[in-house]
Amino acid sequence: HNELLANADDQGIIQSILSDYLQEQWPDTFDSVEITKFEANQQQRITSLEATVTLTTGETVTSSVSVDDQGDEDDATNS
Repeated sequence: HNELLANADDQGIIQSILSDYLQEQWPDTFDSVEITKFEANQQQRITSLEATVTLTTGETVTSSVSVDDQGDEDDATNS
């Protein structure tokens, strides 16, 4: 979770983290993951993404996620 938050603006790193996690959790059924939609707003610290997971059977599952770690009212950058 912390790795996702720390790298919330880097699509390549996020895809790698997701792939590693899914491979560890479901080594016999997970084949690949592809981020198909990615939006990062650094000022508000919000990342939204949509990904398609492909299983070894060829079945695909699409899901979307939003990571929201906003700052306070005066400083959305949380600095």
